[in-house]
Amino acid sequence: MKKILFITNVQVPYRMEFFRGIAKRNDLTVFFEAQTGKFQYNYDTDSSGFQSYFLKSKEEKKEWKTLFSLLNSRFDYIIVGGIASKLSMLAILYMKIKRIPYMISVDGAILRKDTIWKKILKTYLISSASGYLSSAQNADRYFMKYGADENKIYRYPFTSLSKDDILQRPLTDSEQQKLKRKLGFSEDEILILSVGRFIYRKGFDILLKAFSGLEDKSTLVIIGGKPTDEYNMIMMEEHLKNVKFLDFLTKEELVDYYCAADIFVLPTREEVWGLVINEAMAYGCPVITTDNCVAGMELVKCDVNGFLIPVDDFKELHCRLCELIQDKEKRKCMSENSLNIIKKYTIENMIESHIRIFDK
Repeated sequence: MKKILFITNVQVPYRMEFFRGIAKRNDLTVFFEAQTGKFQYNYDTDSSGFQSYFLKSKEEKKEWKTLFSLLNSRFDYIIVGGIASKLSMLAILYMKIKRIPYMISVDGAILRKDTIWKKILKTYLISSASGYLSSAQNADRYFMKYGADENKIYRYPFTSLSKDDILQRPLTDSEQQKLKRKLGFSEDEILILSVGRFIYRKGFDILLKAFSGLEDKSTLVIIGGKPTDEYNMIMMEEHLKNVKFLDFLTKEELVDYYCAADIFVLPTREEVWGLVINEAMAYGCPVITTDNCVAGMELVKCDVNGFLIPVDDFKELHCRLCELIQDKEKRKCMSENSLNIIKKYTIENMIESHIRIFDK
């Protein structure tokens, strides 16, 4: 049994389930930046099986002392989740000064052009880690850009899904039609689904423009908030009718929409990972996303289970939507392929991959 310390952000459900799994076979402590984040989310506070601490509490000064005390304890592994927060940066700086070994874990990464000072800081924090936990090829490149030894990079399948969340087979036509009726759609409608916060980065403006001319053949459902003034303006300009906006839904509430969907689209301009890709594939959706979405780059195989399109290219998105709307057999084939690809991306496998790393 190893003694392990994780330093991370907040108590999102998939991360808590992962920690509980690690704790069953290890002596685990988790130091969180906060109990909840700034976004609407169903946070999981069940820390049974492991010790937890929170920086942002009524006694923040005391918690900093607790963190430094923990860092001086004899852990077999200390894993820092990313380097973007004040907590992670100060923890790494402290460990470098004290010559305490640490590993860095990222759930995904986007390679950006840095200022010289940012590059110096990132290289200083990353290059001297004893190991790196990576979810994707892009994350490997990110680590190596800042001085990581390629031989010290270890892969794990990043996900928010348990094995039981993934369909064993695609839904039959009758099963999918029944769900469409339940959700208020007609049986023969082609349902295009997108999920995410209503912010510029998600690219829903591009999706709305791409949907122009497809209204007679399909319905577009975008889940994650109330339509912005920009979205309403695009709908007026493009004379869009078959578009439905839904507010935030829980993971459980989303399942019916994923299962009823014929096509899933994430038109993001930038996504460090994009767990909705995992979720859509788990319910057998063909996926269209951009070439700047790390989950897409890792999980979507072009013309196999979906397509990757250039960022902001609504014409290409329109063409790909047309292609899938018109070809039911291709959609069925892509649905099966999505399920086959996503099978190994489970929380159970994420736990096992970490256990194997810790046992080396």
